Amino acid sequence: MRKKMEEEIKLFNELPKDYKPYQSPIKLMPSETLCCPASLKVDLYLGCSFSCLYCFAMDWFLYRNKQWFRPAKPTDMSIIEKEFSDAFNYKSKSKLSESLRHRQYVRLGSMTDSFQPIELKHRLTEKFFELANKYDKYPVLIFTKSIIQAQDEYIKLMKDGNYVCQESVSIYDDELRKKIEPGTYSTEKRFSALNKLSNNDIPVQVRISPHLYPIVDVEDTFKIIEEAQSCGVNEIIWEPIRITTTSNRIFKQESGIDLIAEMRQYGEVESDYGGGSYRNIFPIRQEVMQDIKAEVEDRGMKFYHCLAEDPFNATCPGEDCCGMDNYPEFSKGSVKRNIQQIGVRLKEKGELSHEDIEDLWSCDEDESLKQWNKGYVARYLANTISCDGKCAYCKGAYLNEKDRFKKKPSVDEWL
Repeated sequence: MRKKMEEEIKLFNELPKDYKPYQSPIKLMPSETLCCPASLKVDLYLGCSFSCLYCFAMDWFLYRNKQWFRPAKPTDMSIIEKEFSDAFNYKSKSKLSESLRHRQYVRLGSMTDSFQPIELKHRLTEKFFELANKYDKYPVLIFTKSIIQAQDEYIKLMKDGNYVCQESVSIYDDELRKKIEPGTYSTEKRFSALNKLSNNDIPVQVRISPHLYPIVDVEDTFKIIEEAQSCGVNEIIWEPIRITTTSNRIFKQESGIDLIAEMRQYGEVESDYGGGSYRNIFPIRQEVMQDIKAEVEDRGMKFYHCLAEDPFNATCPGEDCCGMDNYPEFSKGSVKRNIQQIGVRLKEKGELSHEDIEDLWSCDEDESLKQWNKGYVARYLANTISCDGKCAYCKGAYLNEKDRFKKKPSVDEWL
């Protein structure tokens, strides 16, 4: 039995009886208006029994309770039903209602997995599918590490609506998977589920998210890509690992691996997003990304990545980093004001003001303008400087996180 350390974080297998699920199981994230097309999110459970040691959502639990709860609790579906009803009956003028009427696609599974084993008891995901289909086959992007979505009853509902299923696979080696993602299904079972979905004409993708390249051999990742292709997957989405100090404590406590130390061994590390988490610096992530991209494209597959990675070179085909441009019912309502498009335009023109991107759909115009004026675009774009409501491009002017929010020189100095 593992010897307890003085500062060990307690892990609980039962939620307190009075512990409430998310008060807003359907959320529009205005803070993501500049960086993520999938900013309309639905979470049907609180907590996640998959217990992935790198999970950013566990920080939410730790911040609120100083404890990490591994099991799940169902949310109140009536809240989601009311939001849909109010939006499509024009009873609400909220930004969330506006986004629903605009048919911005929903990302199902942001803070928790909608297909973890508790779903077999409560069937909230099944009910949500029925709700989405009721509203003119509302588009739903599924993000999961599960296999339950391949059961016949879910496939039937997906065939009757508009769904894309993203399976998240970070580790091919099953022994390492058991160590780092202790509650998940085996890699073999996940690919079997993908194959069944593909054979039933359900669009499928694989997310290598997060890519654990500091501790996972590149050949392991290439096996993921190879297996995905054999299951009918044609689209790979890549996102590199970042981890908070608190999550890293759990990672080390449960697996014996200090992930931040491994990152530092791999190369230079920065604190990103205001010091909330750690990752290797942009040039290192670029090198890793190019290796994965080459393997994907050599196989004739499409490669996508988080928009914080290399948007200037437009390495994502299209305007949506999850590949939703390939699906008309998703593309027509998606957020187009994203970092990739800003990056392309910035490189072409050298300098942009907010007015230069107003033709692109944003889930929240006010928040978009506020972020732009505060210079937050430099958080997402390397080779960029923000000053006085303008954003300027300067090749080779990579700024790490600690420099991005210091007083900036005038735009002219960078052109």
